[in-house]
Amino acid sequence: MRTLNLFLVLVFSLSSFSLPAEQDKTMPEGVIAIRGDGVVTQQMFDARMSKIPEKDRAGVLSSPKRLEGILADLVLVSQLSAAAEKAGYDKDEVALSRMQLAAETELGNAWLDHYVNSQPAADYTSMAHEYYLLNQKDFETKASRDVSHLLVSTKTRTIEEAEERASALLAQIEQDPSSFDQLILENSDDQSMPVNKGHFKAISKGNMVKPFEEALFSLKTNGDFSGLVYTQYGIHIIRLDGINPARIRDFEEVREQLELIQESEHLDRIRLTYMEKLVANDSQISEEEIRVILSRYMGEDKLQDNAKAPESE
Repeated sequence: MRTLNLFLVLVFSLSSFSLPAEQDKTMPEGVIAIRGDGVVTQQMFDARMSKIPEKDRAGVLSSPKRLEGILADLVLVSQLSAAAEKAGYDKDEVALSRMQLAAETELGNAWLDHYVNSQPAADYTSMAHEYYLLNQKDFETKASRDVSHLLVSTKTRTIEEAEERASALLAQIEQDPSSFDQLILENSDDQSMPVNKGHFKAISKGNMVKPFEEALFSLKTNGDFSGLVYTQYGIHIIRLDGINPARIRDFEEVREQLELIQESEHLDRIRLTYMEKLVANDSQISEEEIRVILSRYMGEDKLQDNAKAPESE
């Protein structure tokens, strides 16, 4: 695994540079990775990637961890296969049957994917817009508010100490409301403050603890301040920054997401219709051959006992 990790580090560290004209002499051409008797080729990697939808491949390969996992799995499978061949197990009757079944399964799945993806694309934008018009409630946003707050924590202070500090800060804010943002940066104990600077967007009812929520939604005008608001986290000073009424999101806000959903559902319908067509006619089944199978796996005595037992309703 250490060799594989080093390989991946080299791949990503050199990705921004031009490859040298001379090929790497330590690895055969077309070979990506080697461990013991396990060999991973470009062809094997392409076969593995073909199982991933084309639109998702770049995202998979951009993650060193996921790429490493794919290569590690391919190397291990190749090692196991090489060990089987060295032991002559690739000539085993059961192994050969399983290999044939695996080949038919892979061929069938590959053909199904090819059939589905080769069908004409639908007008996903129109389909998405129709769905949008028929399901307006799905795109309704809740009434919400934008807010800024300063927290004086009671985690490391007594309630009296916190009240004294919060009251002093509130007095400064009342004298100069424009100082609030700077006071947040200098005094707030909210752990998220370094990231959001004390500002929260689109807070709807149910997002915050009840005392905070009640104080926020009691404010009427942008720029209004609360008094001291007590929660289990400490004492808050709240400013209302914006009132966002409930609304229906515009189609353009959700168009891309809806198009992807419609495309996926369209392809699923093609897949299902094709498979239903394949299974529409009854299969011809040999009762004699089924009996041979059951006898082989269950034993003749058990088979005879089952045949004598009355069928359950």
